[in-house]
Amino acid sequence: MNFVGRNMQQTTTAQPVVWEGDFFQRHRFADFLTEYLRTQSHAPGKSELRPFSLALDAGWGRGKTFFVERWAKDLSTRAPRHPVLLFNAWAADIAADPLVAFMAAFKAKLDEEVQALDLVAATGESVKKMVKGMRRAYLPAGKVLLRGLFEKWSGAGADEFFEALKTGDTDIDQARLEELGEESFKTVGKGLDEFFQKALAEQTDLAKVVAELRSSIEMTLSTLAQQGGVALPMFVFVDELDRCRPPFAIAMLEGIKHLFGVKGVCYVVSTNLAQLAEATRAVYGPGFNGAGYLKRFFDVQCELPAPSPLKFAESLFAASSVMAAAQGRLAHGMPDGGLKDTDWGETAPAAFCWVAEEFGLDFRSQQQMFAVAEASVSALGTQDIHLLWLVILCAIRHANPPFFERLARREMDIEAAWSDLLIVTRPYRRTAYDASSPQGAEAGVTLREVAAQFYANAFKLSKAAARAPTTDFDYPKRWLQHLKKAGPRGDSELRQYFSAVRCAGFISID
Repeated sequence: MNFVGRNMQQTTTAQPVVWEGDFFQRHRFADFLTEYLRTQSHAPGKSELRPFSLALDAGWGRGKTFFVERWAKDLSTRAPRHPVLLFNAWAADIAADPLVAFMAAFKAKLDEEVQALDLVAATGESVKKMVKGMRRAYLPAGKVLLRGLFEKWSGAGADEFFEALKTGDTDIDQARLEELGEESFKTVGKGLDEFFQKALAEQTDLAKVVAELRSSIEMTLSTLAQQGGVALPMFVFVDELDRCRPPFAIAMLEGIKHLFGVKGVCYVVSTNLAQLAEATRAVYGPGFNGAGYLKRFFDVQCELPAPSPLKFAESLFAASSVMAAAQGRLAHGMPDGGLKDTDWGETAPAAFCWVAEEFGLDFRSQQQMFAVAEASVSALGTQDIHLLWLVILCAIRHANPPFFERLARREMDIEAAWSDLLIVTRPYRRTAYDASSPQGAEAGVTLREVAAQFYANAFKLSKAAARAPTTDFDYPKRWLQHLKKAGPRGDSELRQYFSAVRCAGFISID
């Protein structure tokens, strides 16, 4: 443990460009993982490299993609520089087979490294062997893909086609292909059956073929390290796997484990392990032990540290052009000095944090709620926005749309909504100002009480609120001063928020 900590201090440097926008301050955690994986990629007590894999676990909306993208860029630009492949599994999910896209990306990355370091001559033979090894190792499992290729060749003789793919020799005369293409689809089907019978007969050679494939990749990496000066291991990041179709995701993991467990390559798979475990059950059955199955693929599992609630809220507001445009019109609604029991302060993200905590929303739900609040701000036009009230309504609709509609129709009140939603309101300390204590005195406040006062002034602007003196700075009354009427019945502008949130609530994000 001391060894890792010592190296963290040595290598942790400011990365103002690579880590720009790192609201969650995770660059130090990336430095820690880099040193850990460098160490773990070596066999215990030996200098030789070994294959290693890490599952980076985090729920939806926790910033996995941002983290691995910045980490990958950091590794590829810092000294010593590591070869890095960042593979977006979800973007490749349109392919019939995951390994085809992965093989292409893997080879393209090594080609890029070889050409950048002008090592084509030194690595040419090992790269050529690697390409042939990929074809041969994949052959017994590639029936779906090969069917399409074989049908394109329309009736090529099984022996000729099999040997071409097995050896990597695809320089077949074009005239011969055209001649073969005249044969019928029936002949194609028969040829496929013969072809795969031969492929299965070659299964006994698969272990040797896979070993040769791994050896060729290791030779290429070794040359890059010795003659090109790059550092090993090579880092391969596989992102967005939990968004893929279950069969695709499982095939990807199995293929990488069996074909690409290469010395000098470290895999980092960023995913939601709980969701991925469910995907295995979709493939192997509802009673399948998905969590246990996934442990076969990873040497270690690591949870991405959760951001603080305030940092998460700040990241949502910082990324929103709508909120930025409305910044001068956002009345955050927090008490002066904020809530004393928190470090949130008195800002728009602080108001969002208060509501999210009260309703017990996870980060995914917070993103969904923020999208509704963002759309509502757009719908409300150029008027001032009472953000705390708006977010409260967004949270109620997110939790239970029928309750939201009952509130809008005045069929229930805030107290009933909190009770029926099983929300246990938390009291906070704040500073209260009135005539008897102009310097402020400590008082308690709950979000339910604040919501009730906003709600009471939404439908019928009370005379007391309408003539509240500007010197009354008690909370939340000062936020209710100067509310405008918005309708013939004397409703205040706060009632318009129901309509805006109702329409915005039909917007959803994945």
